[in-house]
Amino acid sequence: MSKTKAPIKDFYILSGDDWSRQVSWSINSVVVDITGYSVEVNVSALKGQPTPDLVLSVGSGVTLTDATNGKFSITITDAQSSALDGVYFYDVRMTSAGGQDDTILEGVLNIRGRV
Repeated sequence: MSKTKAPIKDFYILSGDDWSRQVSWSINSVVVDITGYSVEVNVSALKGQPTPDLVLSVGSGVTLTDATNGKFSITITDAQSSALDGVYFYDVRMTSAGGQDDTILEGVLNIRGRV
């Protein structure tokens, strides 16, 4: 679909907490119907790391909440955030039923330990 640069959004998570965000995908203010898409969120300590530290997908941390209107949620559980500490890079990749890949969001997850 769109090969424009993905928006960058950084997040802060307290280690051991559940964390969730709602995401809406639109291109030029037009909602993308994501029915039939797969969604994958890769979280890695190093950019370009061959094996991510955490992978979330539909049914495992990603929920399509309103596919027709391009909406889905990303959830990291308390157990998953407890296993991570420090600065991690993430990206959100959408793949259409026809195989078109788009990275729609990327940034940094700052996972801080408890006081």
